[in-house]
Amino acid sequence: EASVARHKLPQRRRFLTHAEVTDVPGGAQARREKAARRRQLDAAVSSAAAYRMDALGFRDKSPRAAQQPKGLVAVVEEKIAMAQAEGDFDMLKNRGKPLDFHRNPFVDGTTEHMHRILRRHGAAPDWVALQGDIRALVGALRAAARAEVVR
Repeated sequence: EASVARHKLPQRRRFLTHAEVTDVPGGAQARREKAARRRQLDAAVSSAAAYRMDALGFRDKSPRAAQQPKGLVAVVEEKIAMAQAEGDFDMLKNRGKPLDFHRNPFVDGTTEHMHRILRRHGAAPDWVALQGDIRALVGALRAAARAEVVR
């Protein structure tokens, strides 16, 4: 029995098989543990808020209120789950391709295209060129100061 106990590693299965952690697919154990702690904290915060709402008399305790969705988020989540179950997301145009985060959604297409052309040809606004000159001068001054300190 001593040899069995010696080879037995500590089991950390709580985060691997726990029902609350099933929505964290794969990944490192630390990530699963962090997700479990986050869920535990969210549950504690929501139960504390529910307790305070009950104490202040703001919550409706009727069975009909328990059946209603808890807000817009619940409705959206339900619609997304239904769409996933029906396979609406299976044939998306860019499925499996990386997202383009270089596009600014707050700038119209013409302005964005103009900025892309300017960037491609090395043009920059005056304030960007001036900022580069200032950084180069600061770097030169720091190098000179280091050279003086070494002497």
